[in-house]
Amino acid sequence: SSLRVRPIRAFGFILGCMDETACNYNTEANMADGSCTYSEQGYDCDGDEIITYQVGDLAQGGIVFYVDQNGRNGLVVGLNDIGSSIWGCDGIEIEGADGLLIGSGYQNSLDIVNSCSDMNSAARLCLEYEFDSYDDWYLPSLDELELIYTNVGQYSNYSSVTNFNDDWYHSSSEVNSATSWVYGFNWNGAGYFIRSYSAKYASYRVRAIRSF
Repeated sequence: SSLRVRPIRAFGFILGCMDETACNYNTEANMADGSCTYSEQGYDCDGDEIITYQVGDLAQGGIVFYVDQNGRNGLVVGLNDIGSSIWGCDGIEIEGADGLLIGSGYQNSLDIVNSCSDMNSAARLCLEYEFDSYDDWYLPSLDELELIYTNVGQYSNYSSVTNFNDDWYHSSSEVNSATSWVYGFNWNGAGYFIRSYSAKYASYRVRAIRSF
């Protein structure tokens, strides 16, 4: 049937792709224009194959001990101790270095070295550590250290790979100007946590982690 036609136009809108899962998602767009494009299944928007990880994978310079829901991002711990050292900064309260949660170790480490001149502090050793072409290591927070012990520690299925010692390990989590949190890897998993705090001048083992 022949009917009349009257066109319209928009003004004041920003046309673009409004689907956050699309490769060309436009954060400024407020009107969809049908321009969204998507990657092929199993590949990202750059055409690279999507690689997923799981706990226990040997990858990214060490062994994976945490992954997010999509399996593409996570945390990896080195396969050997850097050595033993002090936490450092005895008598100095480090602003911002009290993070305990998973994901706070990197910022803790930065806060420590930015406020403390101790060249042999555990955090500095980790930040200066280089292994397997990776140079973005840091000292884990207390919760990160506990997750390492639980998932890939010496009483896990990966004990022969991770080479942990039955000893105490430094975390990057501060308690106060005189003490910091440490975690005991000298226990066989009988049902309670070995979280403790110790003097910053005490020497304990150091193991670095990195995120990917």
